[in-house]
Amino acid sequence: MFRQFRLSSLPVAMIAALLLTLVGFKPAAADSNSGFKAKKGADGRQVIKANCHANPDALLKRFHGKRAGPDTTYRIKGACNGPLYVIDDGVYFIGVDEDAAIVLPGPPADPSNGAVFGDGAHDLRIENLLLDASAWGTGEIADGTDAAGLYARNAFVRVIDSRIVGGQWSINPFRNAIVRTEGLVELIDFVNSGISVGDQSLLTARGHVHLASSVTDGGYLSAVELYRGGTADFRRGLTIELPHEDESIGFYPEAISVYRHSHLRVRNGGEVDIDGNVRVDNLAFGAIDAGRIAGDVNVSAGSNLGLRNLTVDDGDIILDTGAIVKLGDVLQTEGRIEVGQNAVLKADHSDLGLVAGYLAATVQIEAGSVAGVELRLGSMADISGASVTADIGLFQPSGVNVFQEESGTLNGNTIYLCGDETSYIDPLLISPPDGDGGPGFVSDECLP
Repeated sequence: MFRQFRLSSLPVAMIAALLLTLVGFKPAAADSNSGFKAKKGADGRQVIKANCHANPDALLKRFHGKRAGPDTTYRIKGACNGPLYVIDDGVYFIGVDEDAAIVLPGPPADPSNGAVFGDGAHDLRIENLLLDASAWGTGEIADGTDAAGLYARNAFVRVIDSRIVGGQWSINPFRNAIVRTEGLVELIDFVNSGISVGDQSLLTARGHVHLASSVTDGGYLSAVELYRGGTADFRRGLTIELPHEDESIGFYPEAISVYRHSHLRVRNGGEVDIDGNVRVDNLAFGAIDAGRIAGDVNVSAGSNLGLRNLTVDDGDIILDTGAIVKLGDVLQTEGRIEVGQNAVLKADHSDLGLVAGYLAATVQIEAGSVAGVELRLGSMADISGASVTADIGLFQPSGVNVFQEESGTLNGNTIYLCGDETSYIDPLLISPPDGDGGPGFVSDECLP
């Protein structure tokens, strides 16, 4: 009689090897049809080599068909089709040749995804890769879609030395997600926003971030958009290039938009060049500590913005409805500053254009220079040690206090009192005009 064979009598390792053989899995051998080779790395992570030059769907089929699970590194060659939906922790996508990419297919494919979507995944890494959503790279095609380069929902994602092209959004962390960029990250030709952070999520940039889009047919365009408690912190440089506004087609792009309890921080750690308007609205907060803004700055609805060590190039600074703006070492090359209803402007060691306050505005200028002041409807200004390079006009019932501290002077200009104002002007600043830029004088007439 034959002896009965029991599988349970074999060693566990032998059973595992037998099962893998039966299903045809060979961990260390190349699969000529799939373009994959899998092995264990020195750190214990599974390493899968994906070559998509011959088969663009190789990574997609392998990732979703035989998901390797957590702690897996995919080393990618060539352009691999997505979308890749990642729920496991410790998944790395690393490009190892110059063509390495993950591509979001265009129409008629499903546009409701990103090239990569991290959903609840911790330590998802995208390195030396192109995320290509350029098939959804115009407003006409992308309108009404959710196509994106990278989505992160309740996940932690690192983007390292990579490039994202096309899509409604380049990077969109939401619902308590964190995205950290390292090295140079470029976000190009997005239709809606390059970086869109919301729902208590965070983007922290440890390297330089460059955003540029030439798309003008999407209607709304903002390079950096923060909403519903979103936060962005740029530590090593930020450059933004957008098309100029075009009234004929109703196109009004914004370089940075910060809304609804969100926070922006741009630190003095690298090149900062923002070509476009900046808006901070609805109880939001922002601080830009260096660089250049080539456009208007709008702050309203109880929001707070600090600008330091930078140039506002050919743009206005507009405060409205309880906004607070603090300026330090700011040069305004052209344009004016409008301080609206219950808003507060505080400036020190800054060279500013005309400052106009209305509806109970408060203006405090210390040192630096200002190209004239106009105050209306209950507004008040304190000017201490600053050089006033044009006239000051007061309209009932506004007032101004001008002090001689340090090197402040009226430079031969006039303070025009138009109504029953209560003001103080340091006597050292007042004398009949002599035409040589010396002290100024007070007139009870209205500003011409």
